[in-house]
Amino acid sequence: MRLKRYLRPAGLVLGLVATAAFAWYAMRVLQERDLSRFASPTGTAAVVVAALLYMTGFPVNALAWRTLLRGLGEPTNARSLLEILAISQFAKYIPGNVGAHLGRAAMAMARGLGTRPIVGSLVTEALLAAAAALMVGAAGIALSGAGTQVLASNGLGSGLATATWIVVACLSLWMAIRFAPRGLRERLSAHHAWPPMPAMLRAFSAYTLNYIVIGLGTWAMAAMLLPDRTHDIGLLIAAFALAWVAGFFAPGAPAGLGIRETLMLLLLRTSYPAPDALMLVVGMRLATVLGDVVTFLAGNIAVLQARRRSPSR
Repeated sequence: MRLKRYLRPAGLVLGLVATAAFAWYAMRVLQERDLSRFASPTGTAAVVVAALLYMTGFPVNALAWRTLLRGLGEPTNARSLLEILAISQFAKYIPGNVGAHLGRAAMAMARGLGTRPIVGSLVTEALLAAAAALMVGAAGIALSGAGTQVLASNGLGSGLATATWIVVACLSLWMAIRFAPRGLRERLSAHHAWPPMPAMLRAFSAYTLNYIVIGLGTWAMAAMLLPDRTHDIGLLIAAFALAWVAGFFAPGAPAGLGIRETLMLLLLRTSYPAPDALMLVVGMRLATVLGDVVTFLAGNIAVLQARRRSPSR
């Protein structure tokens, strides 16, 4: 408990420091690249395309969540879960990095879902999403020679290895629990439940698809903003996936702010000049914020419409 007490403030400080460092670096580099092109028709279209591909992750995540909940014996429908995701995810911009999960849990319980399946599904989702991001990032890096260079030259390889070992350790613990003696399993399951393996594999596939599609959105934005350059699609897919993991493991940084941008910039610098890499990083932050805002508004509109049709809801 004492460790938890200091972990979140430390994560928040880390996020603020990373954000300040990124802002300082951006101000230096922006002298070489005018970001006003985002206000041009091409720049706006590039951000919108990336945002639309980013937003496809919400219905996919809702289906994955439903799969995990049903595996835990909690029947529900994807539309209700999509509404919860659309509204609660905006809380990730609150410092602490747990607001979205607490909001999801609260909204799900308000709709009659059981506490134990909710907690089990959210814990499982976090592990599977991190594992999927690491796998997609590693695959993208393997396809990109430039990505291999940046991991070696900036020490990011050790960071990726550490995150990988954390996820592997958590999954190994899950395997040990699954094959533990029956009495021990029953005592542990009284506090936490794990979905069956088929449900976890389907959810893992969904999260993997999400990172690939968002990476394709990064590639599409890069192609529109920098049409005269050759773009390494493997590196672009890996950059967002690995940056997401870094932001996820930084408790306290709202939406991974600062942490995600810093890592993404380091990765992209191997294939792009600093001004161009910065433009893509800023563009992806604009795209994700735009996607979150539109999804949040759509979720609230859907809830209001459903309440008008069914006042007792």
